[in-house]
Amino acid sequence: DVSLVPLAGGLPDKIVISAKPISNNRRTRVQVVVEDSSGGPVVDGTVVLLDSGGEKNTQWSVCKNGQASFVLEVGEVPVGGHTVWARSGDAYAQSVVHDVLAGRIVGRLLDADTQRVAFADVVVQDSLSQIVLRRPFLGEFEVSVPPGIWYITAQAGPTRLSPELQRVEVVAEDSVMVDLSIGSWVDLTARGWLAGDLNVRGSVGKLQRPVSIESATLATRAAGLNWALFTNSWDTTQRQYRPQDLTLWSDPFYGFWGRFFETASGDTWTVGDAAQAAPDVFGAQVLVHRNRGLVGHTRLFTSQRHTSRVIFDALSGPTFDCLDVMSERPDDVQAQKLWFDLLNRGYRIAATASTGAALDDVAVSLPGKYRTYVQVDGEVTPGRLTQALANGQSFVSSGPLLQFSVFAAGPGSDLPVGRKRRATIRAWARADVNDYLTRVELIRNGEIAQAWDLDDQPRTHKQAVTLQDSVDCWYIVKCYGADRSQVALTNPIYFRSPDFKSPEPVQAMVRGEIETADGKSVDEAQVLVKNALGEVILKTIAREGRFQLWASPTSLIEVQTQGYKGVQQRIIDNTQLVNLLDELQDVNYPPDTLSAPETFERITKSLRNIEMLFVLNNE
Repeated sequence: DVSLVPLAGGLPDKIVISAKPISNNRRTRVQVVVEDSSGGPVVDGTVVLLDSGGEKNTQWSVCKNGQASFVLEVGEVPVGGHTVWARSGDAYAQSVVHDVLAGRIVGRLLDADTQRVAFADVVVQDSLSQIVLRRPFLGEFEVSVPPGIWYITAQAGPTRLSPELQRVEVVAEDSVMVDLSIGSWVDLTARGWLAGDLNVRGSVGKLQRPVSIESATLATRAAGLNWALFTNSWDTTQRQYRPQDLTLWSDPFYGFWGRFFETASGDTWTVGDAAQAAPDVFGAQVLVHRNRGLVGHTRLFTSQRHTSRVIFDALSGPTFDCLDVMSERPDDVQAQKLWFDLLNRGYRIAATASTGAALDDVAVSLPGKYRTYVQVDGEVTPGRLTQALANGQSFVSSGPLLQFSVFAAGPGSDLPVGRKRRATIRAWARADVNDYLTRVELIRNGEIAQAWDLDDQPRTHKQAVTLQDSVDCWYIVKCYGADRSQVALTNPIYFRSPDFKSPEPVQAMVRGEIETADGKSVDEAQVLVKNALGEVILKTIAREGRFQLWASPTSLIEVQTQGYKGVQQRIIDNTQLVNLLDELQDVNYPPDTLSAPETFERITKSLRNIEMLFVLNNE
């Protein structure tokens, strides 16, 4: 039983905290002083969520006299130097546990080749190789830790060599100086490739750490990314930013605004801030494409559902440009098969990868765990980068690096059939010196055409192969690192005949009946076909309460007649169609058959038989 009473003055709009140990051995209990924006203590009874990272350390406490306390479980080390977060309502703050037992590690992050300051994540480990701290920095850094023996390094993504672990002994109230030099393993940027993450969320409601445009950009730069898509609800500061504010510091970095939709039938990200004004995901698809943005489906197969809307959206247009083949897991063979089947039907869909990183949640993956490398033609601009993504001039990776070309033509290229061509494959293990390559596959139309097992575990591999086809087909290359969690996959190089044609969008056949709530007949009514934004694209007349028309499956149908309120329905809300999509998205439905020909036929048949009943009420 919980009794709730209103707080005098309400929740604070801003809080400031300080923390210190209050148990004798300085190893468990932490006292947090919570102040509001005016510098005074928050109202007694204010509930504060306290966290220091890890499942066991999330607790809540009720403030009294501006103070709250909780147990910080950090093992057999003092709590001094650990970071804690506090949240009350929408206000949050963080602080290091201040104590005489805390020490500091300070130093610089440097590029080993140029000696310029570098972006990287500073990583501190204990004697058991457990990471106790990971934080992004540019150049100079300072971290507080409990006294003792620690091991420190820096990480800047799979193309950069981390410095060897340095052993440091931290003394209470003292500083240890460390310089960390980050080397270059493979300079893909010089080859025209830019690494990015297509779904970086700032906030998923955890609010364990503050997130702003500065901290979001720093986190993505430290991960070795050249660009990132920041989706909705990413900024916990509620500040307003201009598009140009996404480019910070002197080195080029390309940031995109976007939106992330979570629906029962699948998750979708969009590139372009036009989606912010959309009423739903279907409206977002129209607005984003109208403004030359991108739409991509992600998290295709989860433990809760399959993304059946991918097939609906493919038949409807397709209404999307990209498909995440890495989002839930690195080697997502179910997502890859779905993508292969779409390619084999003639759809031009680019494979992408996204992490879904949430920067306010310390337990969620960091940006760039799954990344998309894009090759841009000519001078890099946000528009050209977006177009290269849509064209499939890219590869996706959870670690290894991969290039595939036919002479000068890379992924996303169209070549005529009938000629013998020499293709080149180049692969690199990720920068970690302990990683290596184990297998390379050449895949044609979704089937392995050739494969090379690399038993000598090389760090790099180069392979030449001859390709010759007389029919429409496509090739991609896939490679594996030291284990199945390290995988890279290119987008296709297409071989097309002169008569190749992409599939035409499927139209829905709508048969409508019109009734009135008072039982009167409807001799004549106006029928409007609207797009997902509510814009009228077709008008017709229904006579004697009936009509029949063809329309895009994403359309809305509205019926109007004098003396009655207008009524509208979406085609996708048709009961028969909804039941079919629900069946396909059920986790018990075999995932391999989601993109099978019979599934396309079932959805097409359902779309060709849409029956709608419109019941009109008096105005």
